[in-house]
Amino acid sequence: MYPLSRLQGILFNPAQEWESIRDESITNLQIFLKYVLWVAALPSLGFLISVARYENFLINVRAAVVSYVLALVSVDLGAYLIYLLAPKFEAQKDVGRALKLVAFGTTPVFVAGALNFIPVVGNFLWLIGAAYCAFLFYAGLPLLLATPLLKLVPYLVTSFVIFLGIYLTLLVAAGYVFEVPFIKVFTAAQML
Repeated sequence: MYPLSRLQGILFNPAQEWESIRDESITNLQIFLKYVLWVAALPSLGFLISVARYENFLINVRAAVVSYVLALVSVDLGAYLIYLLAPKFEAQKDVGRALKLVAFGTTPVFVAGALNFIPVVGNFLWLIGAAYCAFLFYAGLPLLLATPLLKLVPYLVTSFVIFLGIYLTLLVAAGYVFEVPFIKVFTAAQML
């Protein structure tokens, strides 16, 4: 039950879990197969449950598939860009550790995404998940990428903005391409 124990650890005991993640000998492929493939599917389940969000079930299925693929791409691309930026912030340049940071640090966003079928509350929970994700990046950067304290906040902001920027940009662009109105998730009109 690797995904479940890791998910619980990163959400409820992040300091100890980051140390365990740092010391864990795991390949990038294993990170994806053992964890990311499962946790990134949570928002997709939220879309499948959300029959009321769109007019028909086929749009929900399309939204679930597209959001799942985009979550996987966002984790991989975000990790690679964080890896490339490491020298700018005097951090350790290690693509495996950058992937660990993004794969495990984004857990709250994916868990909160599972609740996106709940009007208003789902959006609020997603914002809480995003804030907790930023905290996890803050706690994980010094341990995983040996980021100096003076560079921690700038690297955190950059890393976090990169991940969320990639994810949201891909979500909106794919929404237009695949005719799935993901943008409705983030509009104030839906929250009213």
